[in-house]
Amino acid sequence: MANVTKPIMLNETGESIASANTRTAVALESIAQILANDGGGGSTITIDPTLTIEGDAADAKAVGDRFNAIFTEMPTANLFNKDVVTTGSYVNPYTGEIVNYNDVFHAFIEFEAGTYTFLAQPGVFGNNAYVVAMFDEDDNFTSYTEGTHTEIDNTNSIVTVTFTSQALSTAKYFSINGTTDILNTLMVVKGSQYPTEYVSYGTYKTIGGLQISKSQIIDLDEEANPLKGKIISLNGDSIAAGTGYQGGYGKIIAEENGMTYENVSVGGGTVAYVGENVHCISRTIANMREDADYIILDGGGNDADSGVPLGTLSTGYDATLDDTTFAGAFENMLKSAIARFPNKKIGYVFIHKCAYLFSSTVKDSYYDIAKSACEKWGIPYCDLNIQTPPLNYIANLKTNYTANGDGYHPNEQGYKLFYVPKITAWLKTL
Repeated sequence: MANVTKPIMLNETGESIASANTRTAVALESIAQILANDGGGGSTITIDPTLTIEGDAADAKAVGDRFNAIFTEMPTANLFNKDVVTTGSYVNPYTGEIVNYNDVFHAFIEFEAGTYTFLAQPGVFGNNAYVVAMFDEDDNFTSYTEGTHTEIDNTNSIVTVTFTSQALSTAKYFSINGTTDILNTLMVVKGSQYPTEYVSYGTYKTIGGLQISKSQIIDLDEEANPLKGKIISLNGDSIAAGTGYQGGYGKIIAEENGMTYENVSVGGGTVAYVGENVHCISRTIANMREDADYIILDGGGNDADSGVPLGTLSTGYDATLDDTTFAGAFENMLKSAIARFPNKKIGYVFIHKCAYLFSSTVKDSYYDIAKSACEKWGIPYCDLNIQTPPLNYIANLKTNYTANGDGYHPNEQGYKLFYVPKITAWLKTL
């Protein structure tokens, strides 16, 4: 074959492109060496991969590795993965049989000895909703167990199931059933407390890898909690006093958040003055401890039920207030609180719907006066009248979450489910 001479490609200066590329590469390598040796400023740079030597430059990779090692992926509380379910069938918990049915699903949850809690639907599956089937690692049915339950409404219940070590010796999974419309809200959690707000399945990052014992780990949420170490004082009626659970929501919040707690509330109390034998909230602001950080007021249901004259809000901020009317007394309560606690966090809690005339659904009611007064005087409020189900008007809620089913006074679970989470979150915003 004849020798072929390849043409030499030249750049715009007349130099061959190959030669120019070689020269450029050498130049770049020289610059990199100079920067590594003296940073271009005549001093020598020493790279420290251990990140411990003062004055030396930190190794970028070591910094990145060390930073990433601080964070650890942790599973969320929700054990139910909505993406790993079988739709169009449910599990017969007594036999382990898979039964075809429209608009339902079943799923398997890996368990260990202990207690688990989940949402069940007796309104759809009957009493079978309270029973779970257990399966071994090869998906063979081994046994079943029945849990305890608390009804939420006509369709849903919270079920708690406890698995023994003996059950774990033969089984690895338990089954749950549900309708497809709850796939995005269903939770299965370890323990006996079902979350009050939805937690998605998956993981979250936490600080880990610090080589310290559990006793040394700082609870960052607790340290950042603005309520911790503060004093909370309450003044109101029986719902604040805690007729259905002594101390009411205030005591629970204080205990959960490391607060000092005072409660001058009295059952039957009214905002307006109705006589010497009835606790008058608006006239007893001075009874609340002066060093309180959080001043929480409630009241109005008894005023509405006892027919206290509604009255009208005053014009301006200097009018003489008639505290024998609800409007005048409510303004006096807020004005007195502002005067006594000028630099503190004052708030008002609207109770759930129980007194007919103290309701967001009734126009020109005691509720409307209270809300307008809070807005006039710049007092923040937590409105459980519209953020909480009407416990007095839904039979199952009335029975399960109020004292003796009276519809008015939350019991311990009623406070913890409907009052405490919302009020706590609100307090942290004040």
